[in-house]
Amino acid sequence: MAHALGGDYLEQDLVLTKHNVPVVLHDIYLDTVTDVAKKFPGRQRADGRFYALDFTLAELKLLRVTERC
Repeated sequence: MAHALGGDYLEQDLVLTKHNVPVVLHDIYLDTVTDVAKKFPGRQRADGRFYALDFTLAELKLLRVTERC
């Protein structure tokens, strides 16, 4: 049965935090949609990316989410 918005289901993308807490996030990277580089400078991996898996839920809650450019 179709719903009011026309979809039959909702897909949620989940990633895990440092302590294996699942959070809804489309990508495994934080730097494309948050201010992680400003709040946690130097926490990126060797490839220059900030991974959700390297942060606790408490740390993720400190980030400001932005729209992807």
